[in-house]
Amino acid sequence: MKGSPAFNIWGNSDSHWAEIFIYDVLKGINRVDDAEKWKKQRVNVVSNSPRPNTYWFRDWFLPIYEDYGEYKVLNR
Repeated sequence: MKGSPAFNIWGNSDSHWAEIFIYDVLKGINRVDDAEKWKKQRVNVVSNSPRPNTYWFRDWFLPIYEDYGEYKVLNR
């Protein structure tokens, strides 16, 4: 969203949240194999925002998702 207070953190990388959302949707519609393929594709994607070598999916979204209730944490 234009003027978002988190823009300085996300920069042009705001689409990284969509990666965990897509993973969750695939799991939610029981496309487990596709979800695992998606996970393998995204786990090593690197971003330069907010600093070089940032792994949003691997180091931020996936651990939160897996450790705090999967779809429930996204719903919150």
